[in-house]
Amino acid sequence: MKSIGIITEHNPFHNGHKYQIEEAKRKTGADFVVSVMSGSFVQRGGVAVCSKWARAKMAILGGVDLVIELPVVFCGQSAEYFAKGGVEILEALGIIDYISFGVENDNIDDMTKIANMLNCEPQAYKAELSNALKEGISFPSARAAALKKFGLNEFIGTSNNILAIEYIRTLQKVSSNIKPVPIIRSGAMHDKIGNCNITSASHIRDLILKGEGIEQYVPQFVCDILNEEVKNGTAPTHINTIEKAIIAKIRTTPTSDLKKIKDVSEGLENRIKQAALSCTTLDEMLMLIKTKRYTLSRIRRIISNILLGITKETTALSPQYIRVLGMNHKGRLMLKQIKEKCALPIIIKTANVESCDMLELDFTSTDIYSLTYNNKSKNIGGYDKLTSPIIL
Repeated sequence: MKSIGIITEHNPFHNGHKYQIEEAKRKTGADFVVSVMSGSFVQRGGVAVCSKWARAKMAILGGVDLVIELPVVFCGQSAEYFAKGGVEILEALGIIDYISFGVENDNIDDMTKIANMLNCEPQAYKAELSNALKEGISFPSARAAALKKFGLNEFIGTSNNILAIEYIRTLQKVSSNIKPVPIIRSGAMHDKIGNCNITSASHIRDLILKGEGIEQYVPQFVCDILNEEVKNGTAPTHINTIEKAIIAKIRTTPTSDLKKIKDVSEGLENRIKQAALSCTTLDEMLMLIKTKRYTLSRIRRIISNILLGITKETTALSPQYIRVLGMNHKGRLMLKQIKEKCALPIIIKTANVESCDMLELDFTSTDIYSLTYNNKSKNIGGYDKLTSPIIL
């Protein structure tokens, strides 16, 4: 039996995700699908539009057999660390044959060449990167400029392609036998395949927050689950709901501690502290911190890291456990195989688990996340120890 791993947010699950799963299974002939999914916080530095259990249920109904939580220390990071956490979990499972991901360009040879160069960093590349950074541009732009000198910059122009390269980089670093299976994103190809019912997750979230319909872009079960969450007052959520708490956290954190936070460098801690002292809204603060060198997405991730206390030291670690968020009957079969081959502890229920700092951060992130619920009776903590995995 063959298994495919995907690393995702399903924020929310949509027709593009369904297409990717079906296409990956068609290409590989695989029988099982495992999703390593972000929990309460997501890569752009915000909170997920609905809870991780609701999104795990969407994923299982959409074709995934087993949903594993990506620890929050990797969720809200740059592509390199997001990929590191996800791929290392898939590798640790011991049963994954393929990793599938969406791209705008599925040239695996170009991906491998770029991954090799970024891992090996030959002197010529390092020199070009250094020259580009001296111009004061952001690191992603400097890296693209350096790769252009070697004729490899076109592939790295989109966020999906950047993630694809980071997946392959991590596969190389851990000497994995998992085979990459890139899938052309159907949203990018909708004119060619005649499918106009696919759009980005960010567009769908915007529609949800505006109270507009999303039926065209998601399976019906996603609408049903979201409607139930809205009825309960637990969706949609937004990071701005807790902006006062975020600003208070930064104002009361010593600058010396801000310096230890992941992605804070070159005196940025002083700029962040001053912005928090000068602003009363999150959006104002973000715009005050942002520069040509420090992109808005990087600043958002830093703010989330400060809120959760995620440091440079923490993100350097490898995943320390496998936490199950949901499964179907095929997922149960996979779990039996995983238990025989995986060296990491497997967590089904957290109530009686021996915890660690990485897992405690997951608990903390969900406790903070619950404060974004519209229903005040749901603003309690402890959901991670009160909620069982979704089993369908």
